[in-house]
Amino acid sequence: MPETNQASEILRVFIADEESGARTFWAMNWNRITPLAGKATDLLPSEEAERFYLCFLRCEGKAPAVPPSALPSLLAAYRNLLPEREKGGYRHHWHVFTFLFGFVEQKTTPGELRDAKTLTERLKLINHLQKFSHLPGMRGKPDGFKAAGMHAPHILDVLRLLGYRSDYGQGENDSYDVVNLTYWGLVFVVLWSKSHRTALLTEMLDEQLDLPKREQIESILHEFVQAVLPACDTDEKAFHALATQLAAKQRARVNLTESVALAQSLDLPFEEGEDWIVSIAAPATGHTAWYKPPNLKLEFRADADYDWSLQLNAGQFRLSERDGYLSDNVGGLPSLGRLADFPAWLHGIEKSHGLRFDLAKGRIFCGKKRSAAKLITRWIESGLS
Repeated sequence: MPETNQASEILRVFIADEESGARTFWAMNWNRITPLAGKATDLLPSEEAERFYLCFLRCEGKAPAVPPSALPSLLAAYRNLLPEREKGGYRHHWHVFTFLFGFVEQKTTPGELRDAKTLTERLKLINHLQKFSHLPGMRGKPDGFKAAGMHAPHILDVLRLLGYRSDYGQGENDSYDVVNLTYWGLVFVVLWSKSHRTALLTEMLDEQLDLPKREQIESILHEFVQAVLPACDTDEKAFHALATQLAAKQRARVNLTESVALAQSLDLPFEEGEDWIVSIAAPATGHTAWYKPPNLKLEFRADADYDWSLQLNAGQFRLSERDGYLSDNVGGLPSLGRLADFPAWLHGIEKSHGLRFDLAKGRIFCGKKRSAAKLITRWIESGLS
């Protein structure tokens, strides 16, 4: 730990850098600043400590653990931060702030923060959630979420206060972070609480709720509900009914995708409701490695939010397309546009651009449904003849 004067100077340089608008010191020195955060009121006068905590909240997106003597300064800093939510800043952190502090401006929850011990306990959960890098990882390790059940009532109050959003916006928002990990981690905690999950699911499925990107949110919610469903008691009839309703809604969305339409037209051996994926990769003619350029890769799956994707990388040509939308096109290649047109598209780029790919040296992966590979090969070859 640095000497007191050196530690105080680190915090003061951080404050000056943030307040000047330069905001470069944190990125290079966060590892020096963070261990000092809990001691800010011992290292700085109260007014400076409040300024430090305001800068810290902006940069870290969560509060530090503090002793009881520092809590008033931290709360004052949070109140000074609140007006900035109107400017759209820190939108990915507001659900974290509201969970930790239990209030936002004039809106409060019964769990409004009043002591440092409660803050420490809430931070333990947030720190646990922030260890995950993807949603399937959360669902695959549920023990930490089950153990956090004491937080479920407070989380439900927070989600209600936020309108079940991770930010403070309203209406549709193209930049809304649908897969925010801490948000879904909080939802997962509530779903493991028998006393609270039915209320959460009822309210999130309410069409009157102002949710952006509702279809994508309900798709993710469905996956989390399915993760807890085997542990639900048979007497939870309302929750089971809502889960069935949500599952039917997701199946209907999936059945409208180009991937499912193609699978049905080719009579691929996939069951309704099965989570399947087909991956087709082939090297350019004259090459043998299907997994690296020059190559082509097409994937399609039973997923309403990620229907199909096409990647081509061959010499001067590069193309990236997902669900009919191009994100990269070097060399003027035509868009695939429709998944069902893939064989004709392959034939077309051979004639127009001289691009040819060797399916015999490629790979068609269909999971355990190996018979599907033969049907897909026949489909592709039908457009090349």
